[in-house]
Amino acid sequence: MNDEEWLVVDTETNGLTPPICAVEIAAQRMRGWDPIGEPFRALLNHDVPIDPMAEALHGYSRAYLRKHGQDPVSAHAAFHDYARTLPIVSYNISFDWNRVLEPEYVRLGVPCTGARGFCALTLARRVITETDNFKLETLKNQFKLAEGPSHKGSNDTRAVVRLFQTVFKDRLVPSGVVGFDNVAEFSRRTPVARCLEDIQRATGERPVWYVLTEDDKASGPFRVREVVALSGGHDCYLWRHGMVEWTLSSQLPDIAQTASAPAQRKPRKRKEKRVPVPEPLSHYRSSMAEIKAFGNELLGLCKGIVADGMLNEREIVSLQEWLAACPFTHIYPISVIADKVEKACEDGVVTGQEQVELIGTINEVLASHAEIKR
Repeated sequence: MNDEEWLVVDTETNGLTPPICAVEIAAQRMRGWDPIGEPFRALLNHDVPIDPMAEALHGYSRAYLRKHGQDPVSAHAAFHDYARTLPIVSYNISFDWNRVLEPEYVRLGVPCTGARGFCALTLARRVITETDNFKLETLKNQFKLAEGPSHKGSNDTRAVVRLFQTVFKDRLVPSGVVGFDNVAEFSRRTPVARCLEDIQRATGERPVWYVLTEDDKASGPFRVREVVALSGGHDCYLWRHGMVEWTLSSQLPDIAQTASAPAQRKPRKRKEKRVPVPEPLSHYRSSMAEIKAFGNELLGLCKGIVADGMLNEREIVSLQEWLAACPFTHIYPISVIADKVEKACEDGVVTGQEQVELIGTINEVLASHAEIKR
């Protein structure tokens, strides 16, 4: 990222039906990979009904916002003073910028704050291989990014900042992807599978270590430095393909030499029975059965979407949400639809022509799948 300044932003809203009102705006100014200055947070009282599903997620009721929220115009003025015209990055830029902030600037008649940057979620698709999906909550748990509940703007902003510092930076810099514009371009590069291969080749180490969790489940795979970071230098049980059983990290030279802690805490007492090791997995943790199941689920969703020959905003959002929860968006046929949806939503406005092209792509994939089954 060099020394360029930019913003991490997250919004919480009154729901998903336009007009969408921001009830919380949280932001953190960044210089390069690191935060600078204090974070920004504002609660906004538009005095509008809050969708029950939205309230269940973020916890802000209409009564609470009446008591604790600011006048929206004043809140946006404060946000403008903080953010100026810096480029904005969020974990769903097509929602936070195009469906929330930009329409609200126009609706309230306030100056435009910030500029549309890029999406951290699409960047995650091209950099991360360890998780079963790309939801921010999943990444928070996997990489210990932040404590506190999700769907609170300040917590999610802090998590995205840590994601850039501890995950993206360590993988993008060795790959030669530096500077804001280059990272933004990489977040849109296709095919995604090639991006993942480039990252793996540059970092020079495959994630192969599995950690035994408190409930005797295997979590991973991780790289050596990730194991050390997640364990905080404490002893833990590890396994990799080719090992007979789980072994303490302190007894594994690769891990012990990397750990910086001078002394390791004893792990919890392990059950006497032998804990079964996970089945050997590929680098992308994929199996044909899993891929087929996800592919069939997407095809079923797509059949319902194109049944009437039209594509509305809610259907596009449902596709985006499904793809965010899918670990195989780099594998055909999921990759074809994922790339098309991502490209259509890239600027936040899905034009009529893009809708036609997306429907065409979906129909081609459905027809190809039907032909294969014959």
